[in-house]
Amino acid sequence: MSEPESPNQTEKSLLRDKIVLLFVVIGIFLLSLLLLQDYAGIIFLAFVASLFALHFLVPDEEDNYGPSRKSSLGRFEKDANFTVVEALQFPAYLMDERGNILFVNKYGKAAFGNLNKGDKIFIRFRNPELRKLIEKSLESKTSLKGEYNEPYPDDRWYSVEISLIRKSAKGAKEPVFLLAFHDLTEAKRTDQMRSDFIANASHELRTPLASLSGYIETIKGPARKDEKAIDRFTDVMLDQAQRMTRLVNDLLSLSRIEMQSHVRPSEMVDLTEVVTTVIDSLKAVASQSKIRIEFENLGKVPVLGDRDELVQVFENLVENACKYGEDGKKVIVALDVNDQTGTILASVKDFGPGIALEHQRRITERFYRVDVERSRAKQGTGLGLAIVKHILNRHGTKLNVQSRPDEGATFLIRFKMHADSMSDMHEET
Repeated sequence: MSEPESPNQTEKSLLRDKIVLLFVVIGIFLLSLLLLQDYAGIIFLAFVASLFALHFLVPDEEDNYGPSRKSSLGRFEKDANFTVVEALQFPAYLMDERGNILFVNKYGKAAFGNLNKGDKIFIRFRNPELRKLIEKSLESKTSLKGEYNEPYPDDRWYSVEISLIRKSAKGAKEPVFLLAFHDLTEAKRTDQMRSDFIANASHELRTPLASLSGYIETIKGPARKDEKAIDRFTDVMLDQAQRMTRLVNDLLSLSRIEMQSHVRPSEMVDLTEVVTTVIDSLKAVASQSKIRIEFENLGKVPVLGDRDELVQVFENLVENACKYGEDGKKVIVALDVNDQTGTILASVKDFGPGIALEHQRRITERFYRVDVERSRAKQGTGLGLAIVKHILNRHGTKLNVQSRPDEGATFLIRFKMHADSMSDMHEET
């Protein structure tokens, strides 16, 4: 069996046939000039010859799909794929069957960093389960789905879909795959918060509910006609109901903060105004604990933040200092601005019993209490510092504690100075 002609050989053969036919037409025309004296006949033959020439010299529609035409079509197809992937509203990659990157859209670059064309997809995604999923899709040339967890920097979850968007065929280019990431973080966090809320709420509400139930049964039974006992029991019941209200409010507040933990605040907030507002609102608490709150007003100290959340942070810290550091008789709140390092160090210092080292690592955990009885006596829910931690995480900073037993405790927060805040402060000075 003879081998089929290659595309180049076919093109050469067609070109040779056209040249031969062109010479035949020209020969007929010249012969007509010699044999025919009638000008009408000559013109007719010239017209026929022109038609033959046009037919054979102008390429057919099929011939338009030569190498250059196919090349332009290939470029068009490639550019169209790139345009579509760039328009997708989620991270997406185009790659070949060997896992080489052909294209990354802007969302992919923002979420996972920039990768160069030709890099292996596994350079960036080394998770064993995701790698196995990609390899299986590339080898089997099928579309597959899975999940992927990006633990750093803010623990995000994605639904991963690998789709074969162009199959290879005989004489065609190699297959192209689309790797797409759909963000599931909000849904995952919502589910986790819901389960945490149920577990924590049920645990913390069990005691006050049992107390309320016991007192109600007593009032309806043995103490039905004892007015003094009823008055005493109703006071306790009111206290337990208020405890549950504080607990539910703190849990709801914590849930709202966690849902926004990955969104950085963008408004400019004056820390001096925040601290002054908090101190004014806690005057009654400080007076009840016989505490004097000291604060040196340095003027405007602006940072990027969420004002309501920062108020909540300083309320928790200053109120805790007043309640648990009452033996020291004073609380010092300070804002230390360092132009050289571009930071603002906020501190709340009490002179109470202090916090032992083994407790310092855990005081921001939910419902963790250094002294359970004392905390409940001070109407604490065990969630205050957990709320502080999550707010500060959203603001890109964290809570540090410096304390020794019998030497008080200092809570420190380091904020980064924004460029606008530095200029504002220099204008005031």
